[in-house]
Amino acid sequence: MLYVTLGLLLIFASVAVVGLKSIQQATALVYQERLTRANTIASILTGDFRHVAGDVRDEGSDLSSLGPVQRTQAANRLLDHLAQTDTFSFFSATGIWVMGTDGRLFAAAGTPLSEPGVGAGLAAQSASLADASFQLLPPVEPGDPNAFGIIVTRLGSPASPDSLLVIVHAEAANTRHAYLPGANASAVDDTAGLLGQPDPVAAYHLEVLGLDGRVALGIGADEHPGALSYHFPVIQQLADPRQGVSLLHQPSAGNSFEPISCPLSPCPPPPTISCWSRPWTWRSPCPTRSNSGWSY
Repeated sequence: MLYVTLGLLLIFASVAVVGLKSIQQATALVYQERLTRANTIASILTGDFRHVAGDVRDEGSDLSSLGPVQRTQAANRLLDHLAQTDTFSFFSATGIWVMGTDGRLFAAAGTPLSEPGVGAGLAAQSASLADASFQLLPPVEPGDPNAFGIIVTRLGSPASPDSLLVIVHAEAANTRHAYLPGANASAVDDTAGLLGQPDPVAAYHLEVLGLDGRVALGIGADEHPGALSYHFPVIQQLADPRQGVSLLHQPSAGNSFEPISCPLSPCPPPPTISCWSRPWTWRSPCPTRSNSGWSY
């Protein structure tokens, strides 16, 4: 009888070990799938930034014209092209500023309007930007929840006094709809309210964060664009900005959200945080160790 009991215990123990390993493997696969989606989003954003910079370079000769009328016409033409011809998945162009290396404004189109002193600050932040290169900077109106950021492209050598900085202001495609992979967030009509209940397997929430934790882009019913992301305290503890990682964000005392699977992916240049999140609905042994963090 003792041998039978011991045999049964060994069988149950073996089944339990195999079951736990299977759950861990399934969890790892889910994390990898979501990280792959986050990397895809980061690649789309990077490609769109490069597309904007390429359009700026195409208008470079007219934007560099000494005639103020021709410069303004070129700025308006560029804005029309970016806003109407090109469609970007997660942001739209709302304004163009053409500035000198000292921050003087030479031409403008769209919104926002330039404020005194803003140009000099942008010029200082872009002083080391090489010819035909671009960088992503925080919006000039951080209090605007729809402000995504600005894409700065240099035309000419940084050492040349005739060098120009072309600033493209971008508005985030924020929406309270859940994010559906493959969908164009910019094309979603957010004025009609939520369109029923999306498939919980296919629908995600998406955040793009800045260095200060500001939500530059928020897609999902519980996102708060322009505010501090509640993922940011966890992200600040991460170390390596060069690779993506998946983590499980457990709620701390005072938080009411459910555990959330949050893959993170850098989006150069310079890196941004692309953070996918979706409520984690099944309890299982999930890895929580992470080593990543990105800035904007």
